[in-house]
Amino acid sequence: LFPYTTLFRSPQASARRGSSKWWIAALVFGLAIGAAVTVHSGRVRTSLMPLGTDGVTMLVEASADEVEIPIILRDFKESHPDFERGSTGFHQGLVEDTLGPNRKPTYIGGPTIKSKDSFGQWYNDDASVNKKITKMLKLTKNAAGKFEADLPDYFPIDGEGWNDKIAHTGTNHNYFFTLEMHHLFKYHGGETFLFRGDDDLWVFIDDKLVIDLGGTHVALEDSVDLDSLGLERDKNYKLDLFFAERHTFDSNFRIETSIALNEEVSATDASGGDGRCCLIQAINFVCFDEKQWWTIWC
Repeated sequence: LFPYTTLFRSPQASARRGSSKWWIAALVFGLAIGAAVTVHSGRVRTSLMPLGTDGVTMLVEASADEVEIPIILRDFKESHPDFERGSTGFHQGLVEDTLGPNRKPTYIGGPTIKSKDSFGQWYNDDASVNKKITKMLKLTKNAAGKFEADLPDYFPIDGEGWNDKIAHTGTNHNYFFTLEMHHLFKYHGGETFLFRGDDDLWVFIDDKLVIDLGGTHVALEDSVDLDSLGLERDKNYKLDLFFAERHTFDSNFRIETSIALNEEVSATDASGGDGRCCLIQAINFVCFDEKQWWTIWC
């Protein structure tokens, strides 16, 4: 005879099995909360991480008074046709008003740039003409409560890249480089962004050109009031900055902004994010493609 007691479960056994399921669920939830606390408590004072594949960075945790944002520099030689070029001057309209699909400026052209192909090398890796160098740009709050990087004599790659040396006033510097910076921020209203420097400088917010200081020129200054851009408050937007040092001898770089560059921004808040609902976003734990009725943490 078959041992029927192994084929049929009593109501008490079923109840015990149900209780076990809830116990396991409670244990998993507790472990998840513990992991979240561990992840949060393990953050460093200033840390950034990439957002998607477009190079935009989002802040995970930062100091109230300073922030460091990754930048990409590319070192060129004087022999490049766009550097130390005979044609100089301030020229707006060298690039399109909308950022290109590869998150780079789109070429229009002008007297200080030889061609579309030569401009295409400014912010793209090309071992035959440039060397890529990654660094951090530190901005600290000034007396006005704005984040500022005030860098006269800005030569961040001396001794690096091609390691060219051009003497001026008794000091050697490595000229001829480009810089790009990409960052995600939350717009609250009332913010401004100012830049002063030389040479070319283009700032895009929400993929629209808002500061255009193109050309090889002395240090120039321009600013933008973000309230004039038609942005929605408490939404996240991308900030893209492109700079080039193309002509001797000065090199100035100054940013001053009331944008909360140190504000914590999450991937799911970002425009173009995956929109997933995760119990622990940092490690993609217990994720759903969209919010469920019971996912109270989203």
